[in-house]
Amino acid sequence: MKVGRLAGVAFLLVAVAAVGGLIVTQKLRRSDPVVLGVRRTVAFSPVGTGPKAATLSFWLKRSDRVAVAVVDSRGDVVRPLAVASSVPARRRVEFRWDGKSPTGVRLRDGVYRFRIGLAAQGRSLILPQGVRLDTGPAAPWVVRVVPSGGRGPLVLSGPGRAIGLVGGTKGRDVTGWVVRVTGDRGKVVAKVPLADGARRVPWDGRVGGRPAPDGIYMIGLEATDRAGNTGSSPASLDPLPAPGRGRPGVTVRRLATSSPQLPHRPGGVLDLPVASADGRWKWAIRKAGSDRVLASGRGRGDRVRARIPRNGAGLLLLAVSGGDRRLVVPVPVNRGPKPLLVVLPTLLWQGTSEVDGNGDGLPDTLPLGRPVSLGRLSPPRPSLPGLRTQVIPLLKMLSLIKLPYELTTDSALAQGRGPRLRGHSGLVIAGESTWLPATTLIGIRRWIEGGGRLLDLSLDGMRRTVTISGGVAAQPSGPRPAGPAGGVNGQRQVGAAFLSGWKDEIGLFNDTGGRIFAPAGSIPTREILEPGRLVAAAGAEAGLTSVAAWRLGRGLNIRPGIADLAALSESGRSSSGLLARALVITASGKR
Repeated sequence: MKVGRLAGVAFLLVAVAAVGGLIVTQKLRRSDPVVLGVRRTVAFSPVGTGPKAATLSFWLKRSDRVAVAVVDSRGDVVRPLAVASSVPARRRVEFRWDGKSPTGVRLRDGVYRFRIGLAAQGRSLILPQGVRLDTGPAAPWVVRVVPSGGRGPLVLSGPGRAIGLVGGTKGRDVTGWVVRVTGDRGKVVAKVPLADGARRVPWDGRVGGRPAPDGIYMIGLEATDRAGNTGSSPASLDPLPAPGRGRPGVTVRRLATSSPQLPHRPGGVLDLPVASADGRWKWAIRKAGSDRVLASGRGRGDRVRARIPRNGAGLLLLAVSGGDRRLVVPVPVNRGPKPLLVVLPTLLWQGTSEVDGNGDGLPDTLPLGRPVSLGRLSPPRPSLPGLRTQVIPLLKMLSLIKLPYELTTDSALAQGRGPRLRGHSGLVIAGESTWLPATTLIGIRRWIEGGGRLLDLSLDGMRRTVTISGGVAAQPSGPRPAGPAGGVNGQRQVGAAFLSGWKDEIGLFNDTGGRIFAPAGSIPTREILEPGRLVAAAGAEAGLTSVAAWRLGRGLNIRPGIADLAALSESGRSSSGLLARALVITASGKR
């Protein structure tokens, strides 16, 4: 450093002028002890809670004129502290450095040393003991949790022993943390005071003296380093930092199973992995939207094997219960091929289930941009997104108007398994199929152009891509401007509105009574990209499009854009009429 060298030269020149002789640099250990009782600050931080500055104190065996400076690792002077100061024999003197250069700029963190020049003796010594300028936060971290959770997190089915092994900073004022993680946020739910330099954070699986609720947890800690800087792991709680070193995750789970990705046949066997706290469970199958139990049983172990009733077809719900927990799994069941194919949003259901798959203490979900195993065990959820407000009411409408249909999942469609687009004249997106591979989106567009008819009941679906390989969905993208059929979404509707049809070449609004209710949260179609041609539209006024249908090649795309249209259809005439007509047009091709 040029400035450092110039400062060093200036320091030596001043020292020489003070004593009228040459200063010879030599190591302290090779000379007679002339500087005695050396004390210095080991580490300091101008921004921490410890020493704000470094101090050096010593006394001399004989009186002398002293020059003191701070030097860097190369020996270059970065800050003169004293020049030609008279120091009497056997009297302790002290010098102070605030971590700044002569111009008042704070120097970079690192180890620095003190140089002492003695004029009368013609000596200059660099003290071998350094002082650390450290303004960064302490960096403790949890290497792993024992007992080992294998490749994933440690799973507790109730109160139990979990110990986080600590690496990084050996600090003081150490407090162990138990952080409950939801989405990208964390909350400290338990604290454990620990001894200075602690290398273990114990947790008994309890929060507030009670068994911890099911969920994802992270063992962490807070500590202060010797310079006085406080830091923690995780470094922040809202939002949580990206995955880092270590595996601090602990999952509390009393019941879990996975969702089937493929449709089944009546009379077939449903075989799913299951985990329960005591290894025992019960199951029951019923038709979606009905309370009547079609089949039931009980068992123990790590797999549920249930025979699907021979009279069961459509969407069945498998309820699994263990202890005081209960979860519901949708099971699509087909009797045979039908012209109309209904797609269930399994990628949404699996991709938003908060599961820590690798033990880093963070949920592996597609909204957070993390890979998701499609066959992973998922805990109970209050409800599956869109199941009761979109999927089940839609299937009820199909039964009411007696339209035969076949079920599949978006994950099966994306992997080329189960029913394919080819052979179906109509396709219904039953819920928010938010992520699909780019190749699948291209395939849907080509299928429409070739004569297929798509009814898209999602609000913001089919605009994000994902890769699927080996049963793992990864690399979720942000939303694209347009869906596969070329529709560009508008802004989410803040308030409710009534829409009127102002263009209708296909009879889409024949049974709506002239006005269509669109609740708050609806997302209109703002624009249709070429070569799409608008054939039906409804809006708050003529020329404004909310509900839209357009031709693409030889096919047709219908996008209502109305929030929970299927649920509204159970109680509203206009919504019922719109949904029924859209389904008939999609299935029969009468347009």
